[in-house]
Formats: sequence, structure tokens, C-alpha cells
Amino acid sequence: HFISNELNCILVQKGKQDQIYSPNNDFILINKQKGSNKRVGGQGDTLTGTIGCMLSYSSLMYDYHVVPPEIIQKLDDSKQNLTWVDYVLLSCYVGTTITRECSRLAFENKGRAMQTSDLNDRVGIAYQEIIENCK
Repeated sequence: HFISNELNCILVQKGKQDQIYSPNNDFILINKQKGSNKRVGGQGDTLTGTIGCMLSYSSLMYDYHVVPPEIIQKLDDSKQNLTWVDYVLLSCYVGTTITRECSRLAFENKGRAMQTSDLNDRVGIAYQEIIENCK
């Protein structure tokens, strides 16, 4: 994507499948997680807040090495050294995944009457299903 190159930044493009571009377009993540059949105003705010939360967690891991022991073991076993850009890309991917899951759950419950508050009410549930169940 031209914009991520020009600004030397990570770019998240929302759509049927969210696309996350790295600087210099050397890496693209595509999120195919099922979402809902409806987009609501404010869904981007939920996405931004979720990405911000994940970036904060990533900063603790990258800058301060505050990492749960089971993750340290997995990283040691895989011999992976993640860069800050890797952490940001993963934070964006997790943020889009949680937002898509919130949207899916809200639409499943409310249908076309779904509002932003219905989506936001499911952030904790989506976080638990996606993050905490992955351990």
C-alpha cells in the first residue's frame, strides 16, 4: 500500500477481510475471522481501542520484558526474536480479530437492530474467547 510506504507506518484497512500492511509492504496480514453482516457507526472506535490495548500489552513485553512464563518458554523453544514492527502487526491483527468477534456475537444476538453498544458489551467475552483460550 502506497500510504504505509510513504508514512513508514502500519496500515489497517477494514473491509470484508481486514488487511494489515507493514512499512515498505514487505509483509501483509489478512484477517478472515468471521464478523457480522452489519457495520455500525463506532465500530472503528472499538477497533482503535482494542488495538491500543494490545499495543500497551506489547510494549510491556517488548520494552520491559514483562512476559508470562509460558510465553517465554514458547518463544525460547521457537528461537524467535520479534521486532517492534512484529509486535505492532500482531497487536493490529489481534485488535481486528477481537472487533470482528464482538461484531459477530452482537449480530448473532441483536440482528439488524445491533448498535455500537451491543458490540462494545461483548469486548470482554471476545477477549476471553480469543486470548485467554489460546494459552
